[in-house]
Order: sequence, then structure tokens, then C-alpha cells
Amino acid sequence: MRKPFNKDWPLTQKWGENPDIYKRFGLKGHNGTDWGMPSGSEVVAPHNGKVLEVANDPNGYGKYIKIENDEEGSVLAHLKEFKVKVGDDVFQGEEVALSDNTGFSTAPHLHWGYYRKPRDREDGYLGYISPFPFILNESQETQKILDETIKGRDHNWNLYLAEVEKNKQSINRIVELEGQVNERNVKVKQLEQDMVTCKTQLVDATSVANKAHEEDLKTAELLLETEHKLTKIESEMAQVATSLSLSPESPLNRILEVIASMKKPNDEFIKHYEKVVGGFFKNLRNTKWSFKKWIEVGINLLKK
Repeated sequence: MRKPFNKDWPLTQKWGENPDIYKRFGLKGHNGTDWGMPSGSEVVAPHNGKVLEVANDPNGYGKYIKIENDEEGSVLAHLKEFKVKVGDDVFQGEEVALSDNTGFSTAPHLHWGYYRKPRDREDGYLGYISPFPFILNESQETQKILDETIKGRDHNWNLYLAEVEKNKQSINRIVELEGQVNERNVKVKQLEQDMVTCKTQLVDATSVANKAHEEDLKTAELLLETEHKLTKIESEMAQVATSLSLSPESPLNRILEVIASMKKPNDEFIKHYEKVVGGFFKNLRNTKWSFKKWIEVGINLLKK
């Protein structure tokens, strides 16, 4: 804190003096300090704070300003002109008014009432105290500014370190996520390659299956054609045997039996067809179809 003016004005009345004069105000004595200042002299804020009052008390302070912060407050009285208004934030040393001789005053001067918080209004001085223990000289003021600067620097440095740590954690997290993404990209690429391989194998298998299907169909058609030829031969030989009235034991009838056996499917044929056309021929051995019927059904299934 500093004095509320820039020039070296004289102290004309100390704090606590002249109790008889101030008895009328219910005070034990002068509740401030008076400074002999010509009318119109510059008045500045003795400390930082917010302007709480800008008013006029004709029988007391005259025109006055009240400035307060969380630790302290000041009343600057007997003013001529205001340079601030209620609600303004002011800084130590900032011009706030011009001095004069308004209110209960015998000559131009500045009344400075100073108090600390919490304020004891029942102490006989309405909580005002002598400001001198709190006024800093130039070296003290410089040290105070330096201390506040160092405090602010340390605070900002700690904030900076905290942000650096947050950024470091964020970078580590980003690196970790990038690693996970790269790992997944490798897996995706491998899956894509596996998919291409599977497609190639499927095409190859389909090609082989189609080729085998075509061969089975050709074999079945050839068997059917052969069966037709055997049937024709059997019919012609049967007519000859009948016309000649041959006995059952004759060689010609034996040949007919051989032809009939050739028209019946053997086990190898049945196994092959069961494999090709699946469960449809599951009970092939128990059917009473002719060889021709089996071949025709097989061909129809293979063509589907």
C-alpha cells in the first residue's frame, strides 16, 4: 500500500487526535489522517480494489470515495471532483479524484480513512486504524512487487509443468493408439490376403467339380447308350431263341442270361452313383428299377 497522492504533502492531523472535536460523531478521536493539499490536487488509489461508494456527505466527509478489496479498504474525503464511478476496479496509484474542501472541513485537505478486514466498527473509531504500519516505502514496494512477480512466475511455471505432463501423457496415448491401429492394419491385410487365397481355392475347386460333373454325365450317357444296344441285341436274340424253340439250357439262352446280368449295376457302379448324387440313391441296392431307369434318373440329377 502507498499514500493516496504522488507529491510529498504534509500531514496536518494524525489518526486518533482531537477526541473533543470528534466526540460529536461518537468517536474517540480522529479516525483517519489529514493531508494538507491545495484544492484540485491529484488523489490516487492507495491500494487495489473496487469502488463501492461515490457520494456526498455535506455535514461530514463532503464528497468522498470508498475503495475496498478482500483485505483492506479506504475512504478518501473532502473531494472536489470524481474520476471514477461505483463498480470500477482501480489499481494502486491510479487517479481517482481531485482534492478540495467540501463537507466538515476548515481548509483544503484530503481525509484518508483506512481499515483492515475484518473491520471492528465497535472500537470507537468505526474500525478505522492508522495506515502507517501498512504504508510501504519505495524499497518495500519494489520488494512487494518482486515477491508478487515471483509468486506469479512460480504459479505459471507449475501450470506449465502440469500442461507438459498432460501433453506427455497425451503423446504416449497417441503412440499407443497408433501402435494398435498399425497392428490391426497388419491383421486386416493378412485377412485380405487369406480371403484372396480362399477365393482362388474356391475357383479351382469349382472348376474341378464342374469337370468331374461333366465326366460323370458323359459316362452316364455312354452307359445308357450301351444299355440300349444290349436291349436291342437281347430282343433280337430272344426272337431267334423263340423261333427255334431252343431249350433253356441251349447256348443262346445262356448268352441271353449273360446279357441280362450285364444290364444290372454292380457294386462299383452303385458306390460311384451314391457318391455323385448323394442320398437319392441311398437305398439303391434295394430298388427294383431296371438298369435303364437308374441311368436316366442319374443323368437328370447330374444335369440339374
